[in-house]
Amino acid sequence: MIVDVLKQKFPDIEGLRVRDIVVDKTSKRITCVVTTPVLSKLDFALRNDIINAAKDCLPKGYVSYVSMKNDLFTSVTYRNFFLEVLKKRFVAISNIKKDNVIVKEQPGRHFEISLTVNQVQKSLIDELDFINRYTAYNDGYTSYSVDINITVVEQDLSIEIANQKMYEQLAISKHLSRPQRYVAVSDLKVLVGKKIGGKPCYISDVREARDNCVLCGVVSEKKSMKAKNNPGIYITKFVLTDISEASMPVVVFTKLQTENVDVIKQATGKGDAEAQTVSKKNQLSNERKMKMLLGLYDGTEVVVFGKVAKSSFNGNWELTARDISMCRIVGQDNSSTLVRALPDKYLLVKPKVYQQYRQQSLIDTEDVPVPFELSGSIVFLDINATGLNPLKDKVFKLCAVKMTNGKIVESLSCTLNPECDIEQRKLSESNVSVEKLVVSPTLSEVVGDLYKFCHGCSIASFNTDKFMEMIKYYATPVGYIFDNKLIRLPDLLTRLYDIAGENKRPNMTVLAEIAKSLHVPLDSQTDCFATAMVSARCVSEISKKRSDL
Repeated sequence: MIVDVLKQKFPDIEGLRVRDIVVDKTSKRITCVVTTPVLSKLDFALRNDIINAAKDCLPKGYVSYVSMKNDLFTSVTYRNFFLEVLKKRFVAISNIKKDNVIVKEQPGRHFEISLTVNQVQKSLIDELDFINRYTAYNDGYTSYSVDINITVVEQDLSIEIANQKMYEQLAISKHLSRPQRYVAVSDLKVLVGKKIGGKPCYISDVREARDNCVLCGVVSEKKSMKAKNNPGIYITKFVLTDISEASMPVVVFTKLQTENVDVIKQATGKGDAEAQTVSKKNQLSNERKMKMLLGLYDGTEVVVFGKVAKSSFNGNWELTARDISMCRIVGQDNSSTLVRALPDKYLLVKPKVYQQYRQQSLIDTEDVPVPFELSGSIVFLDINATGLNPLKDKVFKLCAVKMTNGKIVESLSCTLNPECDIEQRKLSESNVSVEKLVVSPTLSEVVGDLYKFCHGCSIASFNTDKFMEMIKYYATPVGYIFDNKLIRLPDLLTRLYDIAGENKRPNMTVLAEIAKSLHVPLDSQTDCFATAMVSARCVSEISKKRSDL
């Protein structure tokens, strides 16, 4: 590990830690932060030596960005850090209220945390082995030590238990709710080991150690060498990159049979003639193995089966291959064997309901009949994302507005954790901050709520096909099948303008022009919370103008 190397090279520097390691495989960039409580005492040259030593520990082929920060917390900042760790790593107990967490700083870089919890939370803390696991995480993150004291308060748990069940469900299904996507391959030809039968999953979906994992992709950076301590072992290393542009290092160990006649005679007790025969067989077997490995060159499409574990060198995931076959990568496998039922209730994001008020009077006139195009329910959907390529882009904000028979009835909106860095320009345009995204759920976790909200409705947007492609990328692998009718919003608006008999028309692909023509205020053209609602309001306004009555 990087921190162990730094401690060996700089034993006199107190409290060295390495935190916030981020690997961007798309741009081949790695960033990390080295911290110490004595940063102010280190001169520039020594800081530079520490940064260079950390860079030397990072994988080659990546651009490395290493910075140094002072390892300093106050009781307030450490409490915020503690609550953030609960939300990210201990979801089952993340509903502990902020007021029930008291942090006191003690002499000698030490914090004491006092937690006030109920009986259910205490049982979960025990089941999770929370104190030991949090202490271990804290020791790796900062040089401050910590003690956690727990006080249990007896209370009526009728409501709390219901809420706690939701948190337990989130904690248990948090991993399962992440999409498990698969890649379709064909024309398999065995190179090493046996023919592979399972479906290859996406490299980006591998988040834990697996004894039996199937991946596929394109080979690059292939290297071959003999093992230093065992000449009978031949090591082949390469990087596997799949269609989502995620990568994983792969290691293949090939055991070569001895061809030395004297060694064979000594090991088996065979005579000269028999030993010569065994030697020739071993030679042919070794040549066959090496010939197969020669077929593994940069640019080859392969499917690999083996064990995924953390590398002892850099702590990143690495696959030790047992079987390798050449293949032709067809693309994403869209056949989902899992189909979920409609959820009984909203789990993470609840819709906002709009009450329709209507004044009754003697002179009240009848409503204008709703056009046929607006009969039933339509959901107006918009998203903020890094792009529209579902294989590599991420959604970080979503809004859906439901209209039933021409009336806006409810909306569902939320910010989403994209699990990647977002450009500051996009954050500003979307009126969202990094701090907000960090504590938000992912799209995979809220897709069930979106599915329930959109069930039985048509979906309309300016870019419906692309938006739904992004949504389905996360929804289909976890069993939520969006088979809604899709409507292009420009086509719907054009039809409604025809019914209204409006000759002067705005550009139907520009929301700002449409809103202006219908006198609908538009606060932002780049925030999906605003654009989805304004799209629905524009449709509602133009539907009230009918020349066919």
